[in-house]
Amino acid sequence: MERRRHNMEILLGILIALVVIVLVILIAYQVWKWNNRRQVRLTGEKAVDYGEYVELNGIEQYFYHRGHDKNNPVMIFLHGGPGSPMLPFANAFQLEWEKQVTVVQWDQRGAGKTYFRNRDKKTPTITMEQMLADGKAMIDYLKTKYDKDKIIIMGHSWGSVLGSQLALKYPHDIIAYIGIGQVVNMFNNEQVGYDKVLEAAKKAGNSKDIQILESLLPYPTYEFDERMKKNIMRLRGVQAKYKLSTGVSFELVKLAFGSPFYSFHDATFFLQTKAASLMAPLFDDLLKFDLPTIGTEYQVPYFTIQGENDWQTPISLAREYFAEVQAPRKEFFAIENACHSPMLENKALNDKVVLRILSEINEKGKD
Repeated sequence: MERRRHNMEILLGILIALVVIVLVILIAYQVWKWNNRRQVRLTGEKAVDYGEYVELNGIEQYFYHRGHDKNNPVMIFLHGGPGSPMLPFANAFQLEWEKQVTVVQWDQRGAGKTYFRNRDKKTPTITMEQMLADGKAMIDYLKTKYDKDKIIIMGHSWGSVLGSQLALKYPHDIIAYIGIGQVVNMFNNEQVGYDKVLEAAKKAGNSKDIQILESLLPYPTYEFDERMKKNIMRLRGVQAKYKLSTGVSFELVKLAFGSPFYSFHDATFFLQTKAASLMAPLFDDLLKFDLPTIGTEYQVPYFTIQGENDWQTPISLAREYFAEVQAPRKEFFAIENACHSPMLENKALNDKVVLRILSEINEKGKD
């Protein structure tokens, strides 16, 4: 009996210790999050620093606005994916931009906070046409909100698919277009990217990686079925290993869960599987996307920022398209020591380029 009581006391002590440890971890996490928010909080009469839900085309969608002066030009950042919000990482790359423009991060339909807001509602599956309609509604909303005739569009990866089409279709709404990791032709992207990583694996003599890559064949395919979805993810993993694309890292996970703009629950979006099913029709559209056939004549300044080692949206294809582009002003920037996300992989050089572009835009706006 005495021994049993002793064992119960030990068990109780362990449980109490575990509860204390969990509480300490939770408190430490909240303090860390609070400090991260405090460090980037913008104050001042003209500062903008808040999030909001706005109804666009039948559902509430999330925007986060940040800038030092609300009178500055407005720049919408279109995230990639589809379905990969960049708001949780914004404090790692956009703080310097906010001195020259008001940056608006948009969690698109099916992504991040917008996904959670509408998760329990019956929403239609997502298509290219739907996303372009959302994009136009977003532009109109921001123009009205900030009393602007035009805004700047910056699109990253999948966001460059949206951004380039919006720039071609609605030039009267747009000051300039900036593409980062510009997608030109999704099918060709995958083909060229596959060939490049296979070449790298052969050069390294890595028979395991070669076997993985050869098991993906035929790759790519125009149909975005379960096989193609799995193969894209497997390819991205091998590409990241050879630093030919942006892969998941401890630093990115830390940024997401420590974000000043996302709660812990929000950050779990990256673990959701249901969101991907909503995107299936959009991926079908994306695999057929060919920007040169949509257009090369822009009525607004056109800028491309590409990582020198980007083979997820190959720099070679971006250069070929850029050569065909006709625009009142155009410039191509290759960021060294970076692949698909130069704003994270070489922030200093990427900031230098972006700030130069924004400064030029602001100066022309004063003319």
